[in-house]
Amino acid sequence: MTPFDSVAQAQEKLLRSAAWQILSIAAIQFALALASGLSSSWLTFSVLLAIVAAPALLSGRDTRTRSFAFILPLALFSLAAPWELGGLSHPICLLPVAAIHTAAFLLGIRPALFIGSASLLNILAMTLGERFGILENATPSIETAVLHIAVLTAHGMLFISTPLGLLRHLLTLAATDLSARRDNEAALHGFTNELEDKVARRTEALVKSRERLHRSVDEVATSMKASIQDLVEASREFSASFSVDDPEPRWTAFRISSGCERMETMHGALHRLCLLGEAALDLRPLSPEAHTGMVHRIWSEIKSIHPERTISFFLDPIPGCVCDADLLRQVWQNLLSNAAKFTSESQSACVKVYFRDGDFCVEDNGAGFDPESSDKLFGIFQHEKNDDGLPGQGVGLAMTRRILEMHGGSIQAEGKPGQGALFRFRIPDDPD
Repeated sequence: MTPFDSVAQAQEKLLRSAAWQILSIAAIQFALALASGLSSSWLTFSVLLAIVAAPALLSGRDTRTRSFAFILPLALFSLAAPWELGGLSHPICLLPVAAIHTAAFLLGIRPALFIGSASLLNILAMTLGERFGILENATPSIETAVLHIAVLTAHGMLFISTPLGLLRHLLTLAATDLSARRDNEAALHGFTNELEDKVARRTEALVKSRERLHRSVDEVATSMKASIQDLVEASREFSASFSVDDPEPRWTAFRISSGCERMETMHGALHRLCLLGEAALDLRPLSPEAHTGMVHRIWSEIKSIHPERTISFFLDPIPGCVCDADLLRQVWQNLLSNAAKFTSESQSACVKVYFRDGDFCVEDNGAGFDPESSDKLFGIFQHEKNDDGLPGQGVGLAMTRRILEMHGGSIQAEGKPGQGALFRFRIPDDPD
């Protein structure tokens, strides 16, 4: 048995072999008809049988199309030929077996069952025809009987050997694939173990690096904390040194002292921010009243820094949230400071704070920005300049986005040159 590389190759082999067998029957039968002086029916059916085999030997079409063009005429021929060549006694009655085998392997079980059923009905009809004298029973020559029996025997061997050869090849491929799969699984298991070891080592190294970084941050924070506390104490003593009779210097000293206290608060918040993880957040519920009061106080502080400017401020009711209040204060501080800086210096300058569609919004009517560069606003040390020559962003907006992302939130910027800017940020109700 010859192994086949695929089912299609085995089907092509069977189709061509069956066609050559039918063509051989036609040629030998034609020669016997000429040599024995048989009737013209023998010659005609020999030519028709050769024509039936021709489509299967042509190339250029797929195997299934050529199979239909071969098997269907062969079945019709094998059913009709016995009626002219001698009835049930002629071995050509066995020719539908070749059509049934070939159809089963090439076209499937349904065409094979159809041809088999038609063959049985045809045999029954010829039996009734011979019984009632409608069909003449003619005994074939020995040469014809031997020819058909030999060819059909060869066809039976071909039909058996072709599927068995294909099955053997498929089993060999399956065994080979199974062995290769086992080898691949073993290799994959080895690679997985190696990768897990590398990940474990890398994770351990990252943990150690993070611990060293935290120690460095703690050392820097500790050294700065002492200096800031000294500065706070000094500012308080400086503020207390002025009497109530000197309101302007006392107010200036009070602003300095308040700024130092805010610096102390932000130092602690930024220290936690530098701990590189959400675990550093001190998440607590912030009521709507406390949230609104926070924004009011921040704006009051910002407005006191620009006493010479007239900026209208509108604050709609805003809801509370779950957040790290110190870090959220820095978010509002950065956004409101940014709005105050970039608002127009005209009499109509204004800043609005409101809550819309789940977003906290800070809107101004200032210089605005190019929408194509909106993503750059949140990049660290982005110092783009607009048409009015106002400076761009430094680290404030970059820090704002980082704080919101640590809360599980996000921030977006909308605006156009000369038409103001709108910053929208969102904080989840229940950050994970």
